[in-house]
Amino acid sequence: MRYLPLLLFALLCGGCSKLIVFEAGRVESHLGYDARLDEAVVQRTDSGVQLANGAILSQKTHGAKRLPDGFSLAAIDEGFVVATDANGAVNVYAPDGSVRRYNFPETNIAASTNGRVLATVSRTNACRITNLAGGNLIYLSQEKIALSINEKVARPLISDNETIFGTLDGKILVVDHNAARLKNEYILSNEEFFANIIFLGRVDGVIIAASSSKMVALRTQVITREIESRYVALFDSGLYAFTRDGTILRLNNRLEKESSTRINYAHFVTAAQSKNHIFAVEQSGYIIALSTDLKTHKVYEMPDVIRAPFFATDNELYFGNKIIYWRQ
Repeated sequence: MRYLPLLLFALLCGGCSKLIVFEAGRVESHLGYDARLDEAVVQRTDSGVQLANGAILSQKTHGAKRLPDGFSLAAIDEGFVVATDANGAVNVYAPDGSVRRYNFPETNIAASTNGRVLATVSRTNACRITNLAGGNLIYLSQEKIALSINEKVARPLISDNETIFGTLDGKILVVDHNAARLKNEYILSNEEFFANIIFLGRVDGVIIAASSSKMVALRTQVITREIESRYVALFDSGLYAFTRDGTILRLNNRLEKESSTRINYAHFVTAAQSKNHIFAVEQSGYIIALSTDLKTHKVYEMPDVIRAPFFATDNELYFGNKIIYWRQ
């Protein structure tokens, strides 16, 4: 038995020697930083970033220029800014700059608003809908507490009549917030770890959701596909899934493959569309510029490995306190 630790060590070392990482191959050019921010990015959402001094940057018009100490940017929706703190408080800044505060029993890690209701998902997996005007609770569902979650947590999807939650334990809740009742519930993932929903969106009127292992299209007939996604994005040119093995898929609202390409062993962390290109960021420090049909691509090397919060717009990449402008 005294040889068992040595055997395990040998096996582990043998596995490490076969670890395969992304190799860029031909690099089109080496990028430099085009500009710098006065403060570094400390928090990102799908539509804006928060700097270390609390300032908010976004291409969208919004109602808050700077957040108070202790608050983190959660969402920018239709001019409303949603910010959360560690004690359960949520501030909602209206487009005119006025602010309302709502207090909850625990920290919220995902939030959305349409200007009439506030939808939140807490760290304990409580899904709530709150009336913005009166502050009264419209709906509450306490789901199973998740032991661990993927850092990409989907924000609730709000329409005129309903709110769709992606829970931390892999479920999709469709709630009629006018009638304050659950309409439908779907289980996308029942894995014990990292089962949370990482993407929610609508493609041609069809609700699409993804966990890190599966995607679902909520049609008359529910369609499910096993796709191990690191990142899922909805652009003007379509729905894209960036998988764990470096494959990029463009999918329709039936989750059928329209086109695909594979960048071997690439670990994609974010992407943006600029005109007729998709710019995908690979975590070891590369930008891959792909045609929207995924038939061609070029690789550009960044100055650094991705180690800081990052945010991509259709024109720029924010990385720490640095900015790179997309080039085509």
